[in-house]
Amino acid sequence: MIFTLEQIIEKAAKEFPSKDAFRFLDESVSYKDLLEKATKIAIYLQERGVKKGERVGIYMNRCLESSFAIYGILKAGCVYVPLDPFAPIARTSFLIKDCGITCLVSTPKHKRKLAKIVDNGNLISSII
Repeated sequence: MIFTLEQIIEKAAKEFPSKDAFRFLDESVSYKDLLEKATKIAIYLQERGVKKGERVGIYMNRCLESSFAIYGILKAGCVYVPLDPFAPIARTSFLIKDCGITCLVSTPKHKRKLAKIVDNGNLISSII
């Protein structure tokens, strides 16, 4: 019996590994690739000390990578908090503090803005 989204994806990856799980514009990702990349993110989070039930911020534009991040965070047993990269730094800093986020998942594209957010007094232990 299937109970969680993680189980649905794992079952789909076994039954239909090469079928598209997601499409974004002209890009797509298979169930197999989605599961592999999400598992890598989950393992990375756990190795960094992120515990089950903790909130992890996702600081990236909508793209295929955001689906990896969402499912990786869920696979690690954590809760994802979407953060808008177009929002003002003060608002993002407030959300990070208010939600108790200690880890962010992002892309290299946002490196400079993330540095400002972390310098704004946020206690971020890890940015991936």
